[in-house]
Order: sequence, then structure tokens, then C-alpha cells
Amino acid sequence: MANNQNTQKIEQFLFRRGGKYTVIAGSICIIHLIYLFFFYKIGLLAMSIYNIFCISGYFFFLAEAYKGNRIKDFSYYILFEIPLHSILCTIFVGYEYNFMLLLITAISIVFYFGLFLDCFKRPIFFSSIVAIIYYILLIGCKHYLSFHTPLYTGFKNANSYSDFFGYFNLSVAIIGITFFDILLAIEYGYIKNKLVSENSKLDNYATYDPLTNLLNRRSADEKLNQLFDAHYHDEDAFSVIMCDIDKFKLVNDTYGHDAGDYVLKEVAWILKDTVRDEDIVSRWGGEEFLIIVNNNKANAAILAERIRAQVEAHTYKYQNLELRVTITLGVSSFHANSDINSLIKSADQKLYRGKENGRNQVVA
Repeated sequence: MANNQNTQKIEQFLFRRGGKYTVIAGSICIIHLIYLFFFYKIGLLAMSIYNIFCISGYFFFLAEAYKGNRIKDFSYYILFEIPLHSILCTIFVGYEYNFMLLLITAISIVFYFGLFLDCFKRPIFFSSIVAIIYYILLIGCKHYLSFHTPLYTGFKNANSYSDFFGYFNLSVAIIGITFFDILLAIEYGYIKNKLVSENSKLDNYATYDPLTNLLNRRSADEKLNQLFDAHYHDEDAFSVIMCDIDKFKLVNDTYGHDAGDYVLKEVAWILKDTVRDEDIVSRWGGEEFLIIVNNNKANAAILAERIRAQVEAHTYKYQNLELRVTITLGVSSFHANSDINSLIKSADQKLYRGKENGRNQVVA
């Protein structure tokens, strides 16, 4: 439980507006501050000035990312700045101090941004092209320094700093690749969970009536067809009860649609509470409900009468009003070799016969 809560907190921070980009910009900014300090200490003024400009850019995008602005511009800035920084450092001090390893980290970054930020119209293709360009630059720098000496020759004399840069750049590369791999995994999991949640909501909307939380008509049709396939040779295998709230239009016209919705929800609750677990209650449409009873017509008629009595006896208090609600029900049983349409039609005809005979009754 605690791990799930911690994961949710991390996701909430990373995937809120600009959250993960704030972390990325802040981390790279700290790394450049470290470079600035050590380049200044060894007297490499050109790279010190370059890092000042880099830090200014990252501070700007850090502020923008926190507000959720200019995210795509920030990604382009990173994808250009990191390779340029790697190349310049390598040309100035030499290949053996692992500055070019940062290009490998940039390859992880370009695929992450390409996939999750829509930097490119064809993310896999263009991310691969950029990654190849980075690789060519890495080989090119290696080849260049095979024939040329580094521009800054005083670096070899600063033994402690040269050792530091070798290990530091290696660590930055490994941590950077690991960080973006973890971020990729977290984001994939986040998107997957979000899709599962959204699909669950869509399934719920497709299956249940949003007002009463009963099965909707389409779902009830599916259940009836399943029963038909299982029992189309069985006599009296299952029954249906068609229910209709009496004078429901009068409730809407007199007290408003909110009152009508209240009555529908109360009646739906009574139906659900009265039937057995194996029976199915659905909202058929408007103020009509359909109950599928896994029993013969005689038992279905007994259940229908119990429902009618419960609906009539229930107290309906809407705001300061006490409403009187009754229901009329028609009961029909499935006959071998008949079909679903005739079963529904029979229950519907009995329902309207009950309406014509004075309402608030069961016709079986």
C-alpha cells in the first residue's frame, strides 16, 4: 500500500504540468554548474563562458517548464546543447576524459522526447536519424583527435581535475541513461494505467445506465440472447417482467425533471433490492424497467407482486414534498422454440393491459 502511494505521488509530480521537465532542466543545470566551477579552476575560460550561457538557458527553460510553457523548445535546446557541449569539451581537452559519453546519454534523451513529446512527426524514424548523427559525431571527434592535439594543453597538468572529469563524465552518462530509462518505464506504466482506467470507464458507460446504475438496454439484450442460446429448447426456463412507473410524465411536468430523476433512482434501488442475486434488472428506456428472472412465470409473477407492493409502500421524499409512486408490471415466460422479440412483446402487451385496467397491478 505504501509503495503504491509513493508511486502515485511520484507520478503526480512528474506528470503534472511541466513536472518532469522541471526535474530534467534542474538536473542538467546542476551538472553545468559543476562543469563551470572546474573549468574555471583549471583556467579554461572559453568553456567557462560557454557553460554560463548554457546555465542561463536552462534557468530560462526551468522557469518556463515549471509553468508548463515552451516544453518542445526546451527539448530542442537539450538535443542541440548536449552534443555541442560534448564536442567542444572533447576538442578542447581530448577524447580520453569521457566527454563524448554524454552523446550516448543524448541518444536516450532523443528517443524519450521523440516518443512522448511529439518532437517529430515520425518519432521512431527521426529519433533513429538523430541518434545516428550523434554516433557519427562521436566517431568524427575520435578521428579528428587522432590527427590533432586538443586546443587546451594545460589540462594534462591538472592531474586531479583530469581524473575527476573522467569519472564524473562516466557517472553522468550512466546515471543519465538510467534516469531516462526509469522515466520511460514510469511513463509507460502511467499511460498504461490511464488507458486501463479510461477503458474501464468506457465499458461502464457502455454497460450501465448512468442515472440508475442498472444495466442499460443493450446489455439487457445481450443477457437475453445468452439465455436464449442456453435454453431455446427449454419450456418456461426464464421469464421477463416489464415495469413502467405510473403517471411518470405528471411527476416531471408538476415537480420538474430533477424530481423525476429522484423517482427513477428510488424505484431502481427498490427493484435491485427486491430481486434475487441471479436475476437481472435493467433500465429499458425512459421510465420502463426490464427484469430477467431465472425462473418460471408463476414465480416471476410472485416476484412482480412483491416489487409492486414495495414500490407502493416506499416513502418518496423529494425536498419538502412527499410523492406517491406506483408501478404496473407485465410478466411473460419464455416458451420453447419461440424468440426474444415475442417474449418482450408479450410482457409489454400485458403491461399496457394493466395500464388500461387502472394501473398499480401485475398482469401475468
